[in-house]
Amino acid sequence: MKKLFLLFILFNTSLNAQNYLESSFNDGEIPLNTKSIGYTIHFKNTSDTEVSLISISDTLNPKLFNLYSINGATGQLPCKMTVCPNGLIVFLFTDVNLQNFPFQSESQITFTVLLQENLAVGTKINNRAVIAMNSDAPFITNNTLQILQQNNSVQNINNQTLISKVYPNPTHSDASLEINIDNTSSKIVVSVIDLLGKEVLAPISVANIGENNRINISSSALNEGLYFVKVSNGTSFENIPFVVHD
Repeated sequence: MKKLFLLFILFNTSLNAQNYLESSFNDGEIPLNTKSIGYTIHFKNTSDTEVSLISISDTLNPKLFNLYSINGATGQLPCKMTVCPNGLIVFLFTDVNLQNFPFQSESQITFTVLLQENLAVGTKINNRAVIAMNSDAPFITNNTLQILQQNNSVQNINNQTLISKVYPNPTHSDASLEINIDNTSSKIVVSVIDLLGKEVLAPISVANIGENNRINISSSALNEGLYFVKVSNGTSFENIPFVVHD
């Protein structure tokens, strides 16, 4: 029997410069007639030991992206890709033997996805990825943000996220979910899902999130493995992974 407690507090995520997300466009405005966007996720073993298991998760909004257009991904290491209807994409690398010395410690995965048709001027396209190696704490990449406009001028974007992190991660019993409160609406919905995108806990609606709000989520049982906390504010959503150990 395990209980997962998610604590909502204000936090700013620190990014890892060696594990990052790269878009085929610079952050800023892109042409309204853009058909697709390519993403490359760079990852590197920065630990003291060899990495044999890597899980990379990405969340794409189905209202903005044609998820069925992702036929595969290319990279230096073989992986299994799973695309869930809710927009969660998981790249799973097993028995990869990513070494911890410089010339064999890094790799990447690249994929391209079509945008939905007839998107409006001003549509914001956000993306970021989360990289988990072995059972260590995951790395959260930088965010990419493009805005559809009639012209191709480039502007600097204040790129905020909804979720900061889950900690401790991995967890044996309790975990805390930290929210970027300034980027939430008056109501958010929190749920926990597995690798196939199936909800393993009933969604919980939370109204009037404030800096000191704390909400406990109890689960009757969580088996050992990888899960995702999904947080939605009505206009966007994000998934962040956490590992449960017995």
